Amino acid sequence: MIKLYMLGIKNVSAAHFDHFMKRVSPERTRQVRRIRNRRDAVRSLFGEVMVRWAVNQVKPAAAFSKPWTRSEFGKPAFADEPDIHFNLSHSGDWVVAALGPSELGVDVEQVLPVNPGMAELCFSPAELGMLQHLTEEERLNRFYDIWTLKESYIKCIGRGLSQPLDSFTIMVRPDGKIEYSGPDIEARNYQFMLIPMEGPYKLAVCTKSKGPIEIYTPEMDQLLDMKMFQVNF
Repeated sequence: MIKLYMLGIKNVSAAHFDHFMKRVSPERTRQVRRIRNRRDAVRSLFGEVMVRWAVNQVKPAAAFSKPWTRSEFGKPAFADEPDIHFNLSHSGDWVVAALGPSELGVDVEQVLPVNPGMAELCFSPAELGMLQHLTEEERLNRFYDIWTLKESYIKCIGRGLSQPLDSFTIMVRPDGKIEYSGPDIEARNYQFMLIPMEGPYKLAVCTKSKGPIEIYTPEMDQLLDMKMFQVNF
């Protein structure tokens, strides 16, 4: 079972911010304090809040007692907890955390105007060809479909920017079927999903194991009511 936790942060107050700044990891606190833009600081803070709250739903003993480690390419993981697979993403007014039984990646993006050259830099010839046959509005929406799917795949395999985005192709067929082609033969059997969202957002998930997905949208009050939310390492 893949679990997706989505938190809207548009109305995060100064009191909410201060409450969780006292309860996340020391590393996160230092990172957030270095961020000058308030909205970026909120997204960074609630990225950890959302992941730890989500893990508490499935493995409470690990949620607040384990620091995060990072792979060679920067992918986070819970120390000494090989069975906890998670990923997180944030953009605009949303923070999203994904948990599953195997490696996975998630990407959420606010749909904003894009420089036409961005696709040429990051997309494969097949993807560019698909965009050329669409109207301007359709092209922008499909750009973000492909972009989030590619980002979710990169995050799933944990190789970061060492894997060029134009080195593989992800096609979204008219019937909604999503197909990967490229050098990673195993990825042809991965599960790729586009999750509908309200407003100008695109959300994609990539998992190494296939299975159903459950979506949760906790309210801020639910996080605040969790008395044990306190990182203690």
